[in-house]
Amino acid sequence: RVAFRAQIDYGALRIPAGKSAVLETLLVGGFDDARLGEEAFADALAKQYAIQLRPQVNGYCTWYSDRRGGAGDEKSILELSEVAARDLKPYGFSFVQIDDKWQDGGEYNGPRRGFDRVKPNGPYPGGMKPVADRIKELGLTAGIWFLPFARNHQDPEYQDRQHWFMKRLDGKPYETAWGGTSLDLTHPEVREHITRLVKLIQSWGYDYFKMDGLWTGTCTEQIYVNDGYRDDKIGTHQPFHDRSATNIEAYRSGLKLIREAVGPDVFFSGCNVSQNMRSLGGSIGLVDSMRIGPDNGREWKSLIVGPVRGTRLYFLHGRVWWNDPDPSYVRASVPLHHARFITSWVAVSGTFNLNSDWIPDLPPERIDVMRRTMPAHGAQARPVDYFDTPMPRIWHVSDARSGVDRHVLGLFNWESTDTVISDSAARAGLDPAKTWHAFDFWDNRLVSSISGDFNIDMPGQSCRVLALRAS
Repeated sequence: RVAFRAQIDYGALRIPAGKSAVLETLLVGGFDDARLGEEAFADALAKQYAIQLRPQVNGYCTWYSDRRGGAGDEKSILELSEVAARDLKPYGFSFVQIDDKWQDGGEYNGPRRGFDRVKPNGPYPGGMKPVADRIKELGLTAGIWFLPFARNHQDPEYQDRQHWFMKRLDGKPYETAWGGTSLDLTHPEVREHITRLVKLIQSWGYDYFKMDGLWTGTCTEQIYVNDGYRDDKIGTHQPFHDRSATNIEAYRSGLKLIREAVGPDVFFSGCNVSQNMRSLGGSIGLVDSMRIGPDNGREWKSLIVGPVRGTRLYFLHGRVWWNDPDPSYVRASVPLHHARFITSWVAVSGTFNLNSDWIPDLPPERIDVMRRTMPAHGAQARPVDYFDTPMPRIWHVSDARSGVDRHVLGLFNWESTDTVISDSAARAGLDPAKTWHAFDFWDNRLVSSISGDFNIDMPGQSCRVLALRAS
């Protein structure tokens, strides 16, 4: 039997005597196709929060690069940016984002947290501004990684600012593994510190913020890797400076503060819901994209962690935010069919398109894979067999905006063994009364037409992308 449990987790909601509070709205719906229900739910969220998505962007993250990984450095990041601007910008490439290890600060628990300055003997001794200036000269957006809502209480620079940090019930600083010590986002001094910091980073020329460890702003435990609302001890700490604030109110006030400080033109990339699910619901309406899964990698099992989570939450993409599944990889060490697979899934599903290869050394055939899968279609994609298998094998995209009824099917075999993907034209979103002529995107040729039921042979861990037109 199906059981429903409604639970509100603001975290330590305090209602004064004689007062009242308006709580959340519970939506319950019945749909013949539950996908339509999920999509209607996302549409309702977008309406409730008046979400106006900033344009979808495509770009590069330094972190996983096979050369100059981490934060890159002054020389390499400009070399890569110049190649990307020349070879990929015409296809939609738009930003270069510098990841962890550019910043200064002591090493205590996770990354350094001196985000107001560079590490003097680090990869950017000349500062972050000259790099951003050059990236922008190339017509690209400069992006930067930082953690907005936690510092290290052990760091001597915070010796006289211990009142900035949240405290556990026993009075000890609220610290979590890798995350650091949660700041009290309701404290005026903390809010002034965050405002100064993000304005400084923006003044360096960075208009794309990758904000990591967001759960620390909710003052809850880290639960990584996590795909559900598990017990994270919400509310088990001493009160915020503003004693009336709940955990989620404090967190959302922090994100709103950053937006107010830097204005409407900075793209907010949130990271990530797998650290703690509080940063999923708590971020709605306040970030432009969201990492919906954990860190990935170039090996098959690690490569698909993004598609696993991006499929489950497909209905949020393009409505609430842009789903970010972490980068795709097309480097020469990745089998070509895997490179085509992951980039095809990103292209067909329409999700956030990131790369983290050393682009200057990519062979021409791998650059071609990026070029062919980078432009965002801007239409709504839907998994066909969403409830049939753990990972849907068929995705459908339709688009009539140009006046022509266009359809694309993405077929994905997630298993290592060969298989036959079988279904009906009607269930795949096609008019069963018509004959659909198929053009194979990767083989660059016409293939068998589709009418009624179809059966398509698929080698292990392979994909086919079919453009369809009715006769």
